[in-house]
Amino acid sequence: MAVFENPMNGYREEVSGLSVLWTLLFGCFYFMFRGAWGAAVLSFLVVLALGSISFGILGFLAWIIIALCAPAILRGMYLRRGWREVAAGSPAARTAQDDGVSPELAPTEAEAERRREAIRAFRERQNPAT
Repeated sequence: MAVFENPMNGYREEVSGLSVLWTLLFGCFYFMFRGAWGAAVLSFLVVLALGSISFGILGFLAWIIIALCAPAILRGMYLRRGWREVAAGSPAARTAQDDGVSPELAPTEAEAERRREAIRAFRERQNPAT
């Protein structure tokens, strides 16, 4: 299992072995759901082309091969977009789990500190010391 974090907003996405199952069941629609539009279009065209020239046999084999490669395809997509791979049990994720928040939505420590600082600044503006 790999967890990727968007450096701009701290959002996290998980890529696990279940990607193989979801791709076997839904094919290119799973890639669309995950935002991998290039992989979705390419997998659709490959399966369609190979299936049409071999009465479906090569298309079926291509479907299985693409499904087995799904975790690597998604991993590459996130890395190309500038996301960074983080440890699945990072401190921010463990803290969020303890608070009942999904680890994918857990803020990084830097983001949590920025939020605390913004709250402090807001409270100081609301209640200025006289």
